[in-house]
Amino acid sequence: MGESRQVLRRENRIRAGCAGAVGLALLFLGPPCALAHPPGVADEDQAVAHEVEALRETIKTAVQRRDERLLRAIYADRYTHTLASGRVQNKAQRLSGLLQGEPGIETAPTHDLNYSVYRDHTIVVTGTSVLRSAGERRPRKVRWLVVYAKTGPDWQVVASQITRVAGE
Repeated sequence: MGESRQVLRRENRIRAGCAGAVGLALLFLGPPCALAHPPGVADEDQAVAHEVEALRETIKTAVQRRDERLLRAIYADRYTHTLASGRVQNKAQRLSGLLQGEPGIETAPTHDLNYSVYRDHTIVVTGTSVLRSAGERRPRKVRWLVVYAKTGPDWQVVASQITRVAGE
């Protein structure tokens, strides 16, 4: 686990190293929309919400790169994912599916995002996405939630759930 955390910290240092360049760009070009406040977050909770927003991007990139080591560090050992069918996946099952290219909320375009911050150590993110699974004739709209918890110095994904949107 120590080596996985080092990989995650290295990713964070790389991201932090880019902050200087981003700061210069902001100075000359103004703030881009991507740096806007996450929706539904009080001003005093913006810093932790931005940390989770950055983690969501790291997860998306890790899935696209099939970076199993980084994903294992980000997802908590007792992570659970509840599918729309009611079936529950553990960490190994969920990561296996993601690494095999199964569609997931981690990489799908998101809509209706909302961040609910609970102190400095728990954030629930909700949203909607459109997913297309292999063998399905048409995509389906799902509503989802992901729970992030700060475990020590790092954020981890601890639980997630998707539900099909009726009539979609």
